[in-house]
Amino acid sequence: MRNAEDTLELTAGCARIFKPTEASAVAVAYALVVGVVVYRAIRIKDLLPSFSKSVISSSVIMFIIANAGLFA
Repeated sequence: MRNAEDTLELTAGCARIFKPTEASAVAVAYALVVGVVVYRAIRIKDLLPSFSKSVISSSVIMFIIANAGLFA
């Protein structure tokens, strides 16, 4: 599955359809759809805890970056 995501990102990037950040978001959406619909490896009820862990991790990193800016 990772090769398909790489191909999607490179093709869209070379064709200037997406910028790199947007291509990453599209790759995440693609992986989510493939994991839920095609492989059925991810259940819908497992998504909320996964999203909440992701939000907490992102907020911790942003908090560290914001506080580092105070000392710069």
